[in-house]
Amino acid sequence: MLTIHLTILSLTILVIIFSDFNGLLWLLGRKQQLSKKLFTVLHWLVSIGLVGMILTGGYMAYGYGTEALFKNYVFGTKMFFVAMLVINAYLIGKHMHLSFEKPFKELSRKEKQVLMISGLVSTSAWIIIFVLGKMLF
Repeated sequence: MLTIHLTILSLTILVIIFSDFNGLLWLLGRKQQLSKKLFTVLHWLVSIGLVGMILTGGYMAYGYGTEALFKNYVFGTKMFFVAMLVINAYLIGKHMHLSFEKPFKELSRKEKQVLMISGLVSTSAWIIIFVLGKMLF
């Protein structure tokens, strides 16, 4: 199951890197707008990857012994950041339409802040979850 979990992680990270690179091009003004069709599919792929990792991770946790894991602060911290990713994925889905409608420089200050904070939360959470996962096993 660990192999499946890590495969899903790897594929999801590739989609995120592609998405974030294009988002960076939009932020820098090298792309005026992002493709609604493409980024809707990419958002779904990342969401499916996140759900797949939650399911495979849950299966592994059950096999390892949930009682022992629930007492482990590393596991609890990792689950906190997984929850942050789920909430952030919802927020990204709610705000990504901005990148389809106009260039980044035309966004309001508040819109820019929301997108930048969401990107920071996403990147940080994925890195922290990976590191905590390595600490567990």
